[in-house]
Amino acid sequence: MKTILATVATALMLTACTTAERAATFGAVTGGTIAGVATGSPGAALAGAAVGAVAGGLLGRAVDNPGQCVYQRANGRQFVAACPSNYR
Repeated sequence: MKTILATVATALMLTACTTAERAATFGAVTGGTIAGVATGSPGAALAGAAVGAVAGGLLGRAVDNPGQCVYQRANGRQFVAACPSNYR
């Protein structure tokens, strides 16, 4: 079963087109694996995968848009805009 999951995860990472998609897939696989191994709980593995996917997707989007920053409004909606001039 673990071999099948590893194969599926690898295939997903290879088929992702953009950096954001690859990062989200990598984050989901890594987060799910770490949470599952640490707790032994399938529920924790799913939660870890979800958190990892979101974090990886945000980081990947930032890499895809150099000079652009990801902002989040109070309602949770995210958008990309130019970074402040003093941002490095």
